[in-house]
This record gives sequence, C-alpha cells and structure tokens, in this order.
Amino acid sequence: MEWYHKSEGLRHLFQLIYHLCYGRRSTAEYIRFLNIAQGSLNELETHIILSQRVGLCSQADIESIILLLREESRMIIALIKKLQQ
Repeated sequence: MEWYHKSEGLRHLFQLIYHLCYGRRSTAEYIRFLNIAQGSLNELETHIILSQRVGLCSQADIESIILLLREESRMIIALIKKLQQ
C-alpha cells in the first residue's frame, strides 16, 4: 500500500510538470494546461493528506509539503489570472 501511495504521488507530480512545460502552443491552451496542472496539484495534496490519515507518515512530515503545494497553487492561479487579462 505504501508503494501505491508513493507511485500515485509521483504520477501526479510528473503530470504537473508535464502540463506546466508542454502546454505553450497558445495562451488559451496554456491556460487549459495550467488548469489541469492545478487539478493534479490538488490530487497530489489529497493523496498526501490521505497517506497521513492511514498512518504512512506523520503530520509533521506533511506540513512543509502541504505549505509548498499551496504556495505553488497560488502561483498557478495568479498566472492564470494574469494570462486571462
């Protein structure tokens, strides 16, 4: 079960990187990829919280990760808003 959570986390991380790097054909398409990346980020946060709830890691382990994910989320949202102007 622990391997599953690690592999799912990595899958969401790689999806996030992919959508941020390869969605640059047009502004509208880039915004769409940013929205998908935002969804991947939210899924990753959910998996991290679930892994703590089932005892795979402690609250202390995930606090800094969650803060970084939320900071990244704010940056993606700010970029989306800037591109929509």
